[in-house]
Order: sequence, then structure tokens, then C-alpha cells
Amino acid sequence: MSKKNKLLLFCILTFLVIIFYIWSKIIWVSLLLILIIDFFSLQYLSSKIKKFIPSPLWKILKIVYSIFLVLFFAIFIRVFFFEIYLIPSSSMESELFPGDIVVVNKLFYGPPLPQNLYDVPFGNILSSEQNINSECEHKRLKGVNSIEREDIVVFKNKEKETLIKRVIGLPGDTVQIVNSIVYINNVPLKEKATYCFNYLTNGVAKNKKQIKKYSNKDILDKLNLIRYIDTSYSAYGGIFPNNFIEDWTQDNYGPIIIPKKGLKINRPFNDDFYNKMAVEYDGIQSEKYFCFNYDYYFLMGDNRHNSLDSRFFGPIPEYSIIGKILLH
Repeated sequence: MSKKNKLLLFCILTFLVIIFYIWSKIIWVSLLLILIIDFFSLQYLSSKIKKFIPSPLWKILKIVYSIFLVLFFAIFIRVFFFEIYLIPSSSMESELFPGDIVVVNKLFYGPPLPQNLYDVPFGNILSSEQNINSECEHKRLKGVNSIEREDIVVFKNKEKETLIKRVIGLPGDTVQIVNSIVYINNVPLKEKATYCFNYLTNGVAKNKKQIKKYSNKDILDKLNLIRYIDTSYSAYGGIFPNNFIEDWTQDNYGPIIIPKKGLKINRPFNDDFYNKMAVEYDGIQSEKYFCFNYDYYFLMGDNRHNSLDSRFFGPIPEYSIIGKILLH
């Protein structure tokens, strides 16, 4: 490559780094990118360093540098742009199945920045979960769109488990489930053909063999099926907030107001529900009200009778959402 072309390449890539810095405001990553660009184009800095290092050592450094580049760009792409996940369970059937590989787009909502080394890809090798500082401020870079209802998202719950669910309730929505039908602001949510429910094959469930799962598109040619309504509280360890509130179940739940940033909810309205979120995530408590610092989302799996979701761990703050499913 001619010197002129190398200079042109350096200028183009440096311009992209400047855009990255304006977007992210992360100076050390931007400077590191410029140094890497120099190594592949002008080689100004590397030529200066090479003069002071013996040839055998320089060859070793080049190998180490090559390994560093692979790790750096693997982490860089996963933190700021895309990640690949494996579907771990059947909770999203019949849209996604266990073992499916999905690509998660972090640019859509804007990537959440790691709070600590443990949140960085491969960082768990050098740091343990016990070192997590829950008091750190949560930051997300600007994305191209906001989180919308029916989006399928990847997120982390309070236990740092990576899960994949569908967005059902948005910040400020009133969500209620009545006999397995979801109501948003008192309007029934239209069910997708891929949503799955348990059905009674003969009208009465005397044993588990008489309960079968069907998607909404599968039941079109089925007769004499009655949707199963679960009356048990104990599934997945109990309905959030795990204190037998109002005898809620996974098929009869709420109503609840999904917190949004700046929302004040007077106590004692669903006091245990909001108190648990305030303690676990972010809320400012007083004797008279709860005030929330973040937008929250109510997430559910498409396989409604076999999904660990917001019915069991509550609404999720925006900073816990990693990105939107792009390909599957």
C-alpha cells in the first residue's frame, strides 16, 4: 500500500473513531483505537518503538499484540454492537426453541455500559460476582430506537442470569392478567399466533397427562379444548413479590402500574410490590410514597405456563436490558 493510501486509510478510520468518541464519551477506548489504526496504516508509533527493541523481542511482542487485538475486538464488538446467545429454555416457544442461536443488536436501544469488570465479556475470569458494586450509576449509550411492546429482548435479572423474554408492559402502563388474558390499560392485549398455553383435553385435569400445550395457531383445528387456568401460587418459587399478595397467580395477576422514571406512587398502594422493587433496584422510599429513578418493563415468555418472567421476579429496570433480538 502506498504512503498516500495509508494516510487516507488512517484519516477515514480516525474519523470513525471520532464519531465513536462523540457517541460514547469514552476517551481511553478511543485513544486505543487510534493507536491500533496507526499500527495498521501509517505505523508511525510502531516504527519509533521498534528502533529501541531487539529483533527477537520485537517478534514476541508482535505475537502478544496479535493476541491482544483478537481479544480487544471480540470484547469491543460484544460490549458496543452485537452478541450471540443460545436459547436456554422453552419459555419462548413457539417463537424460539431451546438450542436456537440468536443475534442481539445492542445499537437498537443503545448498549448498557459495564459497571465493573465482571460485566465485561471474559471479565468473570478476573473478577467474581461478589465484587459487584450495586451503588454504581447505570449508564446506557444513545440508541436508534426505544424499547417497544412485543420486542423480544435479552436481559439480566437480579441474580445476573441472562434471560430472553417479550416486552409486554411499558413504563407507566397498568398491567393485569385475568384468566391468562393480559390487559394493558384495561384493554386486552392481542395474542400472537405463537403464544402457547396449557389446555385441558377433556375439561377436567385429573392428572398431568390431561394437560397439553398448544400454540394459538395449533388450536384452530382442535375441538373441545379448554384453556387451563393455574390457581397455584408456588410455581418458580412464588409469584412476585412472594408474599401471597392478593392471592395472585401466573394466570390472575395485578393490576399493577409499571414504574417509569420520576413516577411517585403513594403508599400503601400495593406496598409490598413496590417496596421490593425499590429495595432491589433503585427506588427512593419515604413514609408517604415510592419514587423511581428508572423506566421499568414487564416481560413475559410466549410459553405462558412454562416461563420464569416478570410474574415471578417483577418488572425489570431499563438498565438490565441488554438488547433486542435481531436474528434467530
